[in-house]
Amino acid sequence: LKITPSHDHVDFAIARKYIGQLLSDEDVSRRCINDSGCLVNASDFNGLDRFEARIKIISRLCDNGKYGGTMPFPEQQLKICGRTGDLIEPVLKKQWFVDCVAMNDTALAALEEGTITVLPRSMQIHLENWLNRKEPWCISRQLDWGQRIPAFRPHSSDRYVRLFSRGESVNLGFGFPGWPDRRINRVPLSVLETGFDIAGFWVARMLTVCHSLTGFFPFTKVLLHGLVRDDEGKKMSKSLGNVIDPLDIIDGVSSQTMLQRLDENAFQGVEKRKAAISLKARFPEGIRRCGPDALRFALLRHDASATDINIDIVQEASEGLRFCNKLWNLCNYAGDVWDNVEGEVVEAASSDRIEDRWIKSRLKSTFLVLMEKMGSDRPHLAFAAMYKFLWNDLCDVYLETTKKALWAKDRERLNVVAGILHEVLEKSLVRLSIFMPFVSEYLFDRIKRKKERNLYDLCLTEKTMDAFTIDNELEKEMHSVLEIIKTVRSLRVLFQLSRRDTLQVACQPDAFDLKRFQHVIQDLCNVTLLSTVPKISSCGRFVPFPVHGYSTKIFVALEVAFADGCLMPCVRGDYEAQIKEKLNNQLQSAQSRKDQFLCRIKKHEMLAKNCERKDLLDKHERRITQVFQKILPL
Repeated sequence: LKITPSHDHVDFAIARKYIGQLLSDEDVSRRCINDSGCLVNASDFNGLDRFEARIKIISRLCDNGKYGGTMPFPEQQLKICGRTGDLIEPVLKKQWFVDCVAMNDTALAALEEGTITVLPRSMQIHLENWLNRKEPWCISRQLDWGQRIPAFRPHSSDRYVRLFSRGESVNLGFGFPGWPDRRINRVPLSVLETGFDIAGFWVARMLTVCHSLTGFFPFTKVLLHGLVRDDEGKKMSKSLGNVIDPLDIIDGVSSQTMLQRLDENAFQGVEKRKAAISLKARFPEGIRRCGPDALRFALLRHDASATDINIDIVQEASEGLRFCNKLWNLCNYAGDVWDNVEGEVVEAASSDRIEDRWIKSRLKSTFLVLMEKMGSDRPHLAFAAMYKFLWNDLCDVYLETTKKALWAKDRERLNVVAGILHEVLEKSLVRLSIFMPFVSEYLFDRIKRKKERNLYDLCLTEKTMDAFTIDNELEKEMHSVLEIIKTVRSLRVLFQLSRRDTLQVACQPDAFDLKRFQHVIQDLCNVTLLSTVPKISSCGRFVPFPVHGYSTKIFVALEVAFADGCLMPCVRGDYEAQIKEKLNNQLQSAQSRKDQFLCRIKKHEMLAKNCERKDLLDKHERRITQVFQKILPL
């Protein structure tokens, strides 16, 4: 076997394994290509550029009848220099190494003892695998750029005392300011958050080096996030045209500018055309300006601990921009309420109204969830709780219950609402600033009562909410009421009923006293709540409808008539055709799923028939039983 250890990483590994020792200085000098990319020790081809020499060598082989043809070279194995775009030719040179055995053992022991924790736990294996290798760490690079190694060498001795080592630069991804003159006694860190793909290059090196130099680890907790991919699950690549610059989301960019950037890169031919086609298809009008908070919103909607994070960053950043707009409108509405209050807005007064007590309880419940999820290093769940409260609870429910009071200029009611909105909004924006700081600070400065108040001072000092208490029973009942309201609203859409038409609705069975929520239901979906369910009323027959997630049914008074032997509501539009189309779609979907399950049964039956191992046979039979259980409802 012919190998070239001085010119190929694989050949070098073979030589080191089977020769038993590294090559001597004399062996290293036996090179076929010099630093300029020209051939050496090659007789007639000396001094030729490597590409020119290949052409002439092939020509000579052809002349001598020795040419055996070409073989395709795996494109992914070609190493391209990011600075010059030229092919990299590996060359064996002397380097500086650090012995990592003792350093890695110390870090591994800390992982085993729990002194250092890695989250998620499944990612810890990446760090352990790297530390277990214990290979010498090459800290130098034979390059003209980089920080010089702070070691000195006289011409006449191997002792390092005076002169710089020429051409050798340090290959550290991090350093200490002022080192080695200033010794660091402690590092003010507790958590490191980074990608799992650089757990070895970055995390392991920080742990081992910092402990070796200072005697302590720089952090005790490591949070590793997954690999961010595009919405189709593809790895972001410049050649695919799916890489998004975060600044383009923040500041916006035109499609023309994005295409011009391709000309500045080292793309050629087919690769460049593919990237241009992808950019034109994905961003025909460029990317609109969304701002930094919208970008944060898009990232916080995903579980960072997942191995792969598929994200349509532009679409989700636009959704974040709509959320910012929602917050803006929320504060504008609150301003309208405060403008209709006589005198200065006071602290949130105690109120016996259900919606007031409910929103206070939901606020504190949300903050408790937020603190719990942040404490367990799951910021996406903490943000989801905050988002749900602001969008669903505050905007979609509570504000809707206050609009009649605002339209009617009900001063007494508005005084209470104004105080509650001030309290809820201020506290909410303080917590939201953890995730979306810019819009939170701007809106907080607009609505705060005390002008000397600072959002970030409150964020650090305000730990409790003693003024508000959690009413779990009320929240549970209100959740049921909101499901009833959703059902009524969906019926209006289904039967094409106007929102101005007041519906007669009864609920059965009553798990609690719905009469207490009469005004809430009336404000949110315009119905008259009946205490009993009559069989026939002046406006038609009561038709039952289920409430999602509950055993409760609501009965809605609708005009009905017999059609084709069936009892059909008399509503606007061709409702019968809509029902038939919906049932046909459901039937086709069920049949399609059934066919898929039958194919899976045949597959497992065939595997079970040819299976010799009992454990695998039991596995396939169990799968067949599970699939049959899924088919029965269909």
